[in-house]
Amino acid sequence: MSITFDTNRNVYDAVLLCESSKCTRNEICIEDMCVDRGSLRFVARWSRQNRQGYLIIRTPLNHTIFYDNSHTNSSADEGRHEVIGDASRVDSIYWPLNTIPPKGFYKICFSTANPGIVQFIYLNLPDNIRSPIVGIQGKSLYQLICSSSISLTYYLASTTGSFMQYSFPEPFFTLQNMSIKFDTNQNTYSAVLMCGSRTCLMNEACVEGMCVQRGSLSFTARWSRRNSQGYIIVRTPLNHTIYFGNPRTKSSADEGRHEQVGDGSQVDNIYWPSNGIPSKGSYKICFSTGSLLNGTDKSPITVTIEIQRFRQVLCLGYCLRGFQESDMPKKPFIEAAAFPLYDDWLSYKETLQKIYYIVYGNTPNRTIAFKYHATRSHNRDQYSHFQVSFFEAKPGIVQFIYFSLPNTIRSPIVGIQASNTGSFMQYSFQESMSVLPNMSITFDTNQITYSAVLICGSRTCLMNEACVEGMCIQRGSLSFTARWSRRNGQGYIIVRTPLNHTIYFGNPRTKSFADEGRHEQVGDGSQVDNIYWPSNRIPPKGSYKICFSTGSLLNGTDKSPVTVTIEIRRPQQVLQIMTHTFKRSATNLRKCLDTSDTFIGSYSTGMLFSQM
Repeated sequence: MSITFDTNRNVYDAVLLCESSKCTRNEICIEDMCVDRGSLRFVARWSRQNRQGYLIIRTPLNHTIFYDNSHTNSSADEGRHEVIGDASRVDSIYWPLNTIPPKGFYKICFSTANPGIVQFIYLNLPDNIRSPIVGIQGKSLYQLICSSSISLTYYLASTTGSFMQYSFPEPFFTLQNMSIKFDTNQNTYSAVLMCGSRTCLMNEACVEGMCVQRGSLSFTARWSRRNSQGYIIVRTPLNHTIYFGNPRTKSSADEGRHEQVGDGSQVDNIYWPSNGIPSKGSYKICFSTGSLLNGTDKSPITVTIEIQRFRQVLCLGYCLRGFQESDMPKKPFIEAAAFPLYDDWLSYKETLQKIYYIVYGNTPNRTIAFKYHATRSHNRDQYSHFQVSFFEAKPGIVQFIYFSLPNTIRSPIVGIQASNTGSFMQYSFQESMSVLPNMSITFDTNQITYSAVLICGSRTCLMNEACVEGMCIQRGSLSFTARWSRRNGQGYIIVRTPLNHTIYFGNPRTKSFADEGRHEQVGDGSQVDNIYWPSNRIPPKGSYKICFSTGSLLNGTDKSPVTVTIEIRRPQQVLQIMTHTFKRSATNLRKCLDTSDTFIGSYSTGMLFSQM
C-alpha cells in the first residue's frame, strides 16, 4: 500500500500497488489485477495455471453461488461471482460495498472438475453392498451444494429436469474397482471394471488382470503356477460335461459354455450367458492339471475356483436370477413366490441367525412354517424374526407373521405373486413402518384378497389399532396412551392441544371441527388410558402438553411410587416414549400446564418431544 500526503493542499491519497497497476481503496490486488473489494469477498487462487478451477459458496440463506450461477435472485443475499482475467489463476465471489452480506455460516468449496463430466469410482466395497440409487440429475454439473462434511457434494439441483440413473434396478449394481462416468452434455453414461491396465465390461469379471465372462453363473479356475495350461471341467445338473474340448452343450435348456482366457496359462472359465438360465440342481466341479505337472517341476500346485452368480435369493420354486428392488410382479421369479420381507439379509458372526422350517400337525391338517431369524445386510443391529406359513387343509392361503422387527424397518416388498406375468397381491413397497411387530398378513389367492391384523395376546387388533397391555386401543393419526405399573386403581391421561383444548375422560372430545381429538376408555380403566385423533382426521400442528392424574392410584394404603409410561404413536413413524414417576397424588384433571403437578412433558408435531 502507498499513502501520499500533500502538505501544500492538506490532502492525502492511498492506493494499493499492484505490479504495473494501482488499485483504489475499494479494490484489492489479486494476481496483478485490481478487483472490487466489496463488503465481503472470497477469493480462490491455485498453483497450476493451465486449467480452470471454480470457487463455490453456500451462503447462510442457502443460496449457492459459482460461475454458472453468478448471483442470487434475492435482495437479501446479493453475492455475485466475478470472472477475473481468463479464470486460469483466480476465481472470486463477493458482495458489493453497498450491500450487506447475510449473517451466519458460509460453506466454501472448490471444484477442479471437467464441466459436464462426473465419474464415480468404487475402490473398495463390502460384498453385501446394496445400492438403492446411483445416478445424477439436473441440467448442469456445477449446480452444487457445499457440504460441511465433505469438500464437495455433486448435487445437480433439478427435480424435474434430465437425469441419469445407473441403478437401483440395474443388474450387478456397484462393484469393487468399478467406474461409472456420466456425460451430462450428451446425457449418456458408461460403466466398466478397472482390471490392471485394462477395463472390463460389466458382464465380465477381472481375474488375474484379465477379463472373463461373468454371465448369470460362472466357474473360474486360476492356479499358482504359470508355466503351462490347466483346464476346468463342470458337470451340470442335466449331466452335460463342459470343458475346453467340449466348449458348449447342444441343449437349449443348458447353455453353459467354455471360455479360453488369454493363452490359458493362468485362468480357465465356464459360464452361462447373462440372458441364459442355469440349470437347477447340483454342479460337479473338476480340474485337469493338463501339462502343469508334466515338466521337471513336480511341486504341488494350488487351484482356486471362483463361483460368481448374479445376486441370489432363497427360492422354493424357480427363480430366473437375483435381487432387484421394484414393484411387483417380480420378473426374476418365474413361478409362484412369496415375499414376506424382500430385502438383503446377511448372517453376521456371533449372532443368532437361521432359516429353517417346521411341520405342525398331521395329515390332512398339516401346517408348514418357514421361519427367519435374520439381520439386514447394512446393519447387524436390525434383527428380524418372521415366518411364512402354508396350510394343507387350506390350499391357496398364505400367512406372514412378524414376531420382531427393528423400529427403522423399511420393507421394499411385501406380497405374493402367481408368476412373473400372472396375478399378484402387493401389501407394501418401500413404505415406512408398513409391517409391525406381532403383525399377521393372510393372503387368499383363491379370492385375490388379503387381511392384516395385529396379534395381541389372545385377541387380534385391527390395523388402525395398537396392542397395549393385551388390549386393543385406537391408534388413529395421532395417539397418546398412558399405562402404569400399579393395577389397583384408575389413572387418567390429560392432553392440552395446540388449540388450547383439554381432553380427558371427563371431557372426552372437543366441540371443534379443527381439533377432533377424543378420549377412549380402555377396558375398565385400571391399566391403560388413551386419547387419539381418528385416522381420517388431521391433528392440529404445534405443541401438545401431556399430563396424568393419579386418580385413585395413590389414595389407598399403598403409597409407593407409581411409574407412568406415555406412548406416542403416529402413522409410519417410530414409537416415542415418555416415563414419569409420581411419588404423591396429583389429581387435577382440568388443567394441563407446564407448572401443573400432573405435567409429564410436551410433544410437537414434526419435532422431538421434551420431558420433565
